[in-house]
Amino acid sequence: MPTADAVKILIDSPSGKPSLGFEATASALAQIIRDSPPRFAVGIFGDWGSGKTTLMQEIQRKLGETVVSVEFNAWRYEREPQLLIPLLDTVRGALVEWAAGKDADTRERVRTAARKVGRIIRGLAAGLSGEVGLPGAVKVSYDVGKSIDALTMSGEPEQPQSLYVAAFRELSQAFADLGAQGVTKVMVFVDDLDRCLPDNALDVIESMKLFFDLPGFVFVVGLDENVVQRAVRTRFPENSGIAAGSTAPTADVTVTPETQLARAYVEKIFQVPYRLPRMVAEQLNDLLEAMYDEAELAPGQLNDFRRRVAPYLQYVAVRGQINPREVKRFLNTYTLQMLVRPQLDRDIVLSLQTLSFRHDWRVLYDAILTDSMFFSQALTRYRNGDDRAFEDLSPDLGAVQDELSTYLRSNAVAALANADSLDPYVTSLESTGRTPPWLTAAYREIGRLRLEISRIRAIESPADPERAALVRIASDVVSTLETQLPSDLGGFADALPVLLQELRAVTDQLRTAPPNETRYAAAKLIKDSSARLDDTATRIYRALRVARNALAPAALP
Repeated sequence: MPTADAVKILIDSPSGKPSLGFEATASALAQIIRDSPPRFAVGIFGDWGSGKTTLMQEIQRKLGETVVSVEFNAWRYEREPQLLIPLLDTVRGALVEWAAGKDADTRERVRTAARKVGRIIRGLAAGLSGEVGLPGAVKVSYDVGKSIDALTMSGEPEQPQSLYVAAFRELSQAFADLGAQGVTKVMVFVDDLDRCLPDNALDVIESMKLFFDLPGFVFVVGLDENVVQRAVRTRFPENSGIAAGSTAPTADVTVTPETQLARAYVEKIFQVPYRLPRMVAEQLNDLLEAMYDEAELAPGQLNDFRRRVAPYLQYVAVRGQINPREVKRFLNTYTLQMLVRPQLDRDIVLSLQTLSFRHDWRVLYDAILTDSMFFSQALTRYRNGDDRAFEDLSPDLGAVQDELSTYLRSNAVAALANADSLDPYVTSLESTGRTPPWLTAAYREIGRLRLEISRIRAIESPADPERAALVRIASDVVSTLETQLPSDLGGFADALPVLLQELRAVTDQLRTAPPNETRYAAAKLIKDSSARLDDTATRIYRALRVARNALAPAALP
């Protein structure tokens, strides 16, 4: 048991104690797999962090000792020229592991099958090397069996193989006699396809089809259907405008040809599809309690999560839906902040963190990065009934949506509205995120300029003191940004250097303009220049948002 003051993070790993109906779902799918003839595939579809791995592991626990379970992490082997190769070697290793606990006769027979798989793999790999012209390699003949015999190097199945191609002409014989040794099925669980590049993900799926001709194989694959759609679009660009199996759109829903093609492809591969239902906000408390129970939290941390943090998580649910992985990330981000900066007000930390975790509220959080003091003033006015308080805060904010409006006027934001300064809280939150420091600093510099522009534009007849102040701050902002910007912006914010040149040009024109004969002319020059500076600053702000979305994309529900 942890000590009373112990604090830990919630590990982002599959749950060993699945809840919310996962066990019943796993039992149903496991029964289908046990009772059905092999040579088929189960597709478990769900968004990032929705629990695909947890469900697959629960299925695996329910299959029984007569099933050889193979866990294949596709992402781990993505750099292999042919993902089929490590997949086949993983099957070989699983056979050896399964046989380890059996009687001597069964163990030796299964190891013999694994040994033969290893010989086949080595022979075919060497053959492929010859075909691509590597020095010293032997070209594989069409008689695969003879090539295997000639290229056998080691008879021990435990030896990992370096594999570059896969073929199955001789593999059927290797697997055919496993049934006599008590193996009813070889279950291959394929995970982490979501992390693979689209083309590589499709390679794994294509490789599975070859196993359907081998005795005893069943695949269970966890993936996001969007990954398949991107993969199909990448692999078959010439078909992007042609639907496979025409499906007419309904009156309310238009299905793109790419989506139709991807769906048809999925239906051909996965005979048993199961789509994980999205968790809804009403399930949040049950999900949290399951997480707390599995993590075995200390009483102090558990009480803090239940009483203080849980109410904020209700607002993190986008359109009433929650993502288990995002919930863990929210809890861990809060925990880390309070360990590093225990002097911060916990409610302010949580209310600001909630804004940053909602991808559809991110424009408001970006405005806080730009000018936290301006935001605090606008928030106070908004909570006092001024519906237009945020209009000048961000050029992209627009009208505050209903759900955000409810949050900003709730008791959950009271501490945020009363904070003396949000800067230490923004610094704390940004230190736990992925936004580069230069980008956070750039937001603040643009915020400083826009605040000064707003101050001067509010003056009816600005004069030389306002002109000098505007020139000084604009010049300082340009110099600071030019110094902080990285040399390589990666293509997502290439407009920034050009915009900074434009900002400097307007500033220089204002600085070097000759004295005006009348006060009216001087005020007009300052106001016109302010408008041009504001337009350029707005475009820089939007370019920074493009950079932020590329470097630190907000998580989707």
